[in-house]
Order: sequence, then structure tokens, then C-alpha cells
Amino acid sequence: MELSVELITRAQAAELLTVSEDTIDRLVKSGQLPAYKISPKITRFKSDWLDRSSSLCFFFRGCSGGTLFN
Repeated sequence: MELSVELITRAQAAELLTVSEDTIDRLVKSGQLPAYKISPKITRFKSDWLDRSSSLCFFFRGCSGGTLFN
């Protein structure tokens, strides 16, 4: 059984979620957006996490609390 995971960059995540890269950094730092820290300067995101998130109402767009996956 082969498992395939597509990882995307911080810039791609920001574009997909229509937010700035700084916002992506804040969401990761606060624990609201799961991420893989490859190294101190390299962060990657599973594309399916962001596909689900992009259709959700985010807390900074008038929704309440929690993580992006509540």
C-alpha cells in the first residue's frame, strides 16, 4: 500500500487560504494550523489540511475561537 502526501510551501499555503505569509506564521505559532517543521527555516503543510481549511470560516474573519479544524 502506497501512501502519497502532497506537501506545499508557506507561500502556497498563504495563496490557497488568501492570507499573508505572516498570517500563516502566526497560525502555525499559535497552534491553529498544523505544519511540518523540516528545519528552522523550512515549514511544509499537507495540502489536504489546507483544502479542508480553505472552505472553513476562519477566526480572523469573524468566526469564534479554536483551531482551523474545529
